[in-house]
Amino acid sequence: MTSLLLEPVWTAAAQARLYRAVLAAHAFPGEVVDCRAWLGGRPAAVGVLAALADGAVTLADLHGLLDPRDLGLIAAAMAPVSAAAFVVASGATAPSEDLRLEKGEILAPERGATLILVCQAVGEGALRLALSGPGIDGSARLAVAGLDPAWMALRATHNRRPPLGIDLVLCDGARVAALPRTTAVEVL
Repeated sequence: MTSLLLEPVWTAAAQARLYRAVLAAHAFPGEVVDCRAWLGGRPAAVGVLAALADGAVTLADLHGLLDPRDLGLIAAAMAPVSAAAFVVASGATAPSEDLRLEKGEILAPERGATLILVCQAVGEGALRLALSGPGIDGSARLAVAGLDPAWMALRATHNRRPPLGIDLVLCDGARVAALPRTTAVEVL
């Protein structure tokens, strides 16, 4: 006897729950949020994009990680990395030294890009990050597997002139952790 695994249907309710989960991750930097129940079998990076992006924003897929079938859920227009509002990349692949992301402008800092890094595991792994700043009581630690530390150096370079900078979302298959530009990060 065989059984069919039916992928849960992507619904507005699931998308709303994902949106709230991603907002919670941003409000409490470094806290790992498990989104598995609302992903419908899709990777967490797709869920984050489906929750945050729409037809008014741009997207770049630096390492070709997104399935073309999922782009319809996201609805964002594709753009060059330097101009994209959202950039998806492999956390395991070190960024090129000349990679530049949108940091916003002094009168419009909200135009800074959101970098979504797909990692092997969020909440566990050899790379340890020490976090402090708004939304963190004192300090926090976040472990990540499959994240090249060069991404943290790139983030630091882009976030040198507050309020300009980039926000970072780390994803594995089902879990998400956010590091807004206001979060101080030290690689341990």
